[in-house]
Amino acid sequence: EGKNAGLPSCRQEYCEKCHLPKLLRSKHCRICGKCIRMYDHHCVWLGTCVGEKNQRNFCIFLFLETALLLAFIDAVLQGFSPIF
Repeated sequence: EGKNAGLPSCRQEYCEKCHLPKLLRSKHCRICGKCIRMYDHHCVWLGTCVGEKNQRNFCIFLFLETALLLAFIDAVLQGFSPIF
């Protein structure tokens, strides 16, 4: 009930798994075994976690994979379309 009533405490939190100081918006990845800042998910295709440092690269990867898939589908459909 003092000056700081209602304010969050500045107490440092630690990860329960690796016992390192926990950063804001970080999560411990059970597959990699380390804490990832701004953790999104563990990508089995890349073999790593998607987080703060590689989220942009992951979005570019998804865009390029989608473009490649669409080009492949277009090539397959072009091969089966009748030519008049």
